[in-house]
Amino acid sequence: MSDWYGPRRYWKWTRRTLIAAGVFFCALYVQSYRNEWNAAERLDLWVYLESGVWGSLSEESSTSYSLLEGVTAKKRALLVTGDEIEAATGPNGEPMYRLTAEGSRAGFARLEWQTHQYNDRKLHDFMRQWVYHDDIYESARRPFFWALGLLALLLPLAVPKDRWPQFSYEKQWQKLMDFIERRRRAAALAKAAAPAVNPPVPAPVVPLQSPPNPPPVVAAKPPEARPAAAKKPRPRFE
Repeated sequence: MSDWYGPRRYWKWTRRTLIAAGVFFCALYVQSYRNEWNAAERLDLWVYLESGVWGSLSEESSTSYSLLEGVTAKKRALLVTGDEIEAATGPNGEPMYRLTAEGSRAGFARLEWQTHQYNDRKLHDFMRQWVYHDDIYESARRPFFWALGLLALLLPLAVPKDRWPQFSYEKQWQKLMDFIERRRRAAALAKAAAPAVNPPVPAPVVPLQSPPNPPPVVAAKPPEARPAAAKKPRPRFE
């Protein structure tokens, strides 16, 4: 079915970018699995995942598992955790496991494979707490962010290449440089064609004139010195 708004696009480069990020994540996670996980974590990983799947489906689900357990001097078998075991090579070159100094201090005398029926949910919770220490998802944090960084770096290159097949960063950069050059030439031509601007003529300097002399102030005469005004006779009423 073709796109409604344009021709069909297969997003070839985008798919390749997503696949590359997924492969990069898996490679980093496998490297972390080999270099940072202890022997018990690597040994019980499949049992941990399988018990988690079946335990999430049913609380009463139980499955038969073969687990490597340490046997104490009192014939008590316990599941090994942490650094109590390490990988080794047998006499015929087959892979095997042996006790470490940590396992000897824990009281284990030897190792034995034990096959029992376990409740999936309880076994998964036990391994999450004592074998993986609630940290199995934390081990994927660093590979995830590295893969996310690779995706953020490659997607801006892949999406335009799929969205616009003729898109090229080199062409876009050349267009930007040509635009800047055209603007620069236009500004230079406008500056050369503009008439010369006359320098500003300074305004004439007018000398300051002293203010005109005010008229002299005549002191007022006191009332005693003023001549008496002639009084008109008051008319008589007959």
